[in-house]
Amino acid sequence: MSLQPQFLDPRLIDASDGVRLAIFDRPGHGTGPTVLFAHATGFCAAVWGPMATSVSAGRHLALDFRSHGRSSDPIDGDLAWEGVARDVRSCLTASDVTGPVVGVGHSMGGAALLLTEAAHPGTFSSIWAYEPIVIDPAHRSAHDNGGVLSAGAARRRPSFPDRETARSNFASKPPLSDFAAASLEAYLDGGFMTSDDGSLHLLCRRESEARFYEMGAVHRGWDQLPEITCPARIVRGNADLPGPAWFGPAVAQRLPHGELGQFDHLGHMGPMQAPAELAADLNSWLAR
Repeated sequence: MSLQPQFLDPRLIDASDGVRLAIFDRPGHGTGPTVLFAHATGFCAAVWGPMATSVSAGRHLALDFRSHGRSSDPIDGDLAWEGVARDVRSCLTASDVTGPVVGVGHSMGGAALLLTEAAHPGTFSSIWAYEPIVIDPAHRSAHDNGGVLSAGAARRRPSFPDRETARSNFASKPPLSDFAAASLEAYLDGGFMTSDDGSLHLLCRRESEARFYEMGAVHRGWDQLPEITCPARIVRGNADLPGPAWFGPAVAQRLPHGELGQFDHLGHMGPMQAPAELAADLNSWLAR
């Protein structure tokens, strides 16, 4: 088990599109607004656990997006990213949140928060997003590596005979080799089903993950950025590495109240690489 198990043991709710959505509702550490954590493609709410333990908030919410973790697939099989934005809305509605809500997202999760705020202004008092996937249509051919990621997802190993084999596999190659130890354990906790014989089986099916990557370049988030008026901090890692860090400045500039944060020593998996460091950045943002 992970050292930070607060995003395990979900409550299941009926969400849009026939999805049974796994949501997590835990007391925060201190006082302040509710913080909602939204994960990246292929991951799960549990990977936020190591970072969340250092985040000052009155309440922590998180969710497994449709087709991820303990959540089910949509009935029609449509994995457009507008659907994950509806999952965010369903999580908040079912949780009877009062007072301000800060959205904290990574990659697809960051885009889901921005799409939610565009569709329902005032949902969030502020948004902190690490390398959200929101791409200028004019530059998609230069930046879009969804096809490469999709092909990689389709080849992902779906099961392991035991936890130690899974841990050794992921720790030996990027991007999970960059994870903090606690983040990797959290992924094994929340991203897999453990059978009675001790074998681990991937919960986000390979074909679903591949499809999510394909859909990352076709949502309307870029067009909607100017409509998002809440304060938003767009955080990125090393821009010398190919990937979403490249378009972080453009996203921040297009938001009416956007700002850019920079962590040159981190990659796209920053929240899982340096959870305590990025929690400190988020806490500073919350304090403001």
